Amino acid sequence: MLYSLMGDIKDIFKQSLDNINTGRAIAIPYLLAFLVPVILILLFVTATGASSVITGIVDLKETRDSQRLDLLLTGDAATYQADQAQMTQDAAELIGPITELLTFKNLVWFIILSFIIGLFSVYISCFAYAMILLVVKAEEIDLWRVLRITHRNFFRYIFQRILVWLIVFLPAAVFIVVTIFGFMAHWIIGVLFILIFAAVWTIYIIYVTPRLMYSVPAMFVHNRGPWSSIRKSFSAAHNNIKRAWVVFGVMYASMFIVNAVIGKPMMIAMGQMLSDGPFQILMSLLLLLVLLCCQSVCIAFINIFIFNAYIDQEGP
Repeated sequence: MLYSLMGDIKDIFKQSLDNINTGRAIAIPYLLAFLVPVILILLFVTATGASSVITGIVDLKETRDSQRLDLLLTGDAATYQADQAQMTQDAAELIGPITELLTFKNLVWFIILSFIIGLFSVYISCFAYAMILLVVKAEEIDLWRVLRITHRNFFRYIFQRILVWLIVFLPAAVFIVVTIFGFMAHWIIGVLFILIFAAVWTIYIIYVTPRLMYSVPAMFVHNRGPWSSIRKSFSAAHNNIKRAWVVFGVMYASMFIVNAVIGKPMMIAMGQMLSDGPFQILMSLLLLLVLLCCQSVCIAFINIFIFNAYIDQEGP
């Protein structure tokens, strides 16, 4: 049975590779999902004058890491303490510029920017899922059809994400409140609640996360509402829990590999963009764009894989 299950997963994996090869345009929404927020944030940082503060913070972090490395290599504690004192003084000098940024106008613009980025992220996610739906059903990616599917599911998707967030994190909030009251009664009771919470939370996450995996495919494939798609996801995973665990494992293993191979170099490239040299900034920007394209293709493939796994089990 396990051999047959692994064979099915292998076939779904191959099918997903074929889908991403024939529908490379699916990666575009994922690329935009990263680029547009970054551009908006850079515009906000430039307009508010926060770039100098961010550069100062990055420089302080690099200085601290360098000082710790020198201490490990040389063991010169006196020099390290003197460097630490200078760094503390430099950090204190940043307090003034940071305080100047905390104005009502900047706060309003920050709230507006956060709302725009959140709304755009939700919309572009729906757009990407609509494209995936057409690709896995071997249908032509027509812009108007994609928009129609996107608009049909836009508010459904928002409410579904809220419900998923509540399902995952509401129990944690309850446990935190109970733990606070436990500490108020006695510290031993508080510590006992923390241990119980850690164990129960781990079991709960292990139980609920694979069962929420099919919630988005259920919404887009079978045109279900927010709560109905979550119930369908629980049902689909429960009916074949071994298969759900294998799909879940493949999904998260893929995400881990993508983060290790692409995500970390991306963070390094973004950090290099704060350097002063124009050549370094240009090369870092080019490297970042290449890595972003690779990441977008990988994320698109992972989502196609989940859709194919759901359709293979529940039907189109």
